[in-house]
Amino acid sequence: MLETRGVILRSIKYKESSLILDIYTEHKGLQSFLINGVFKKGNQRLAGILQLCNLVDLISYFNEQKHLHRIKEINLNYIYSDLSFNLTKSAIATFILEICKKCLKDQQTNVELFNFIHRCFILLDKQNPIDPNFHLKFLVRFIQFLGVQPTNNYSTINNSFDIRNGCFVAYDQILIHAVEPELSKLFSSLFNEKDFGSGFTIPINYSDRKKLLDLLILYYQFHVDQFGQLKSLDVLRTLF
Repeated sequence: MLETRGVILRSIKYKESSLILDIYTEHKGLQSFLINGVFKKGNQRLAGILQLCNLVDLISYFNEQKHLHRIKEINLNYIYSDLSFNLTKSAIATFILEICKKCLKDQQTNVELFNFIHRCFILLDKQNPIDPNFHLKFLVRFIQFLGVQPTNNYSTINNSFDIRNGCFVAYDQILIHAVEPELSKLFSSLFNEKDFGSGFTIPINYSDRKKLLDLLILYYQFHVDQFGQLKSLDVLRTLF
């Protein structure tokens, strides 16, 4: 039996009334679960609990030898007060969810990473007004857990970020993956942020915010296996 907190990442309908859920759990990493009777008459409460991005407490008949585990009991760990109804917050949450699905691919336990993701969704729900750099800060913090964090060695000499090698170097226009100095300085400042939930601490205009987002996504594509393209990116670009 497994009793754990989790974040619902993916939901697939199975047969007439069941769901297969991919849940990133606190104690067992990414796992797949089967839950029956979701779409039976009078079960609206259960269907509401199983929405994407929801933070849950679950009890499962867990077997290390199997890839699919039956859920015995599942309840909300946290009830969103604003995220589900706020279009901007929902767009950010969808983006974060897609990043998680592309990067969390194994069953390795990482309690610190789980706590970060869990806290991120709660911060997003509670934050008013929304920090326009929220998604950028998430990407910067999240990459640290993946083992491919860039080296923040920015200086007046090493003033250009090298995307391929993940460090700052002297600017050279000939280098294909070298970022211009002005944007590189902003990129470095993102990594100097001490607190993910600290709010509007970096003044970044709309144009630079889009450039930083593109830079971060390109870095993920270079350094995270099979990262590919993001479906949620276009919507996010229109908002921030």
